Amino acid sequence: MINLNKYFYYYIALVFFFIGAVFFLIHRDVLVIKFFWDKKHKETSLDLGSQVVGRKEVKLFYFKDDKFHFDTKKLVLFKDKAELLKHLVNNWLAFLQEERIITKKICLDTVCFDKSEQQIFFSFDRFFLEQDWSIYYKWNFIESLFKTIRGSGLQINSIVFLVNHKQMHDDHLDFSVPWPIGGFY
Repeated sequence: MINLNKYFYYYIALVFFFIGAVFFLIHRDVLVIKFFWDKKHKETSLDLGSQVVGRKEVKLFYFKDDKFHFDTKKLVLFKDKAELLKHLVNNWLAFLQEERIITKKICLDTVCFDKSEQQIFFSFDRFFLEQDWSIYYKWNFIESLFKTIRGSGLQINSIVFLVNHKQMHDDHLDFSVPWPIGGFY
């Protein structure tokens, strides 16, 4: 006759080992379990499929060591021009922070067009130029933004720079008038 007590504990230990292994794999995101009856997940997920056009390689320009440089990144393209520009400029700002060209985290909060859709208003969460930069460096920094926008293929004539929906102020540059997207060169 077989002693079931002896094997019973081995079976219990084996079951707990498998349960522990499954929880470990779920915790490490190796094993992903999707419950089809979870309607809350479907309601809270964003439906960007109707807004997204596709992906495109875009050149992100920056000014460093008295030269213009660029790096190509694949970005998501949106149908809405304002959303596309906001996404493009925020990626450009994040790239500049990675390259340690700017030290603070800066975000483009709002993008608005005028009636003719030729002039655009950028409202940043803070001033994006460093106060100790020279005028030459500030101009070229803004020129790198213009080059990045022109490279995206959008037809814009001028940009008005704002900080928290108010006119941007700098001791060296005049932000009271729109800046031509054609740049300085």
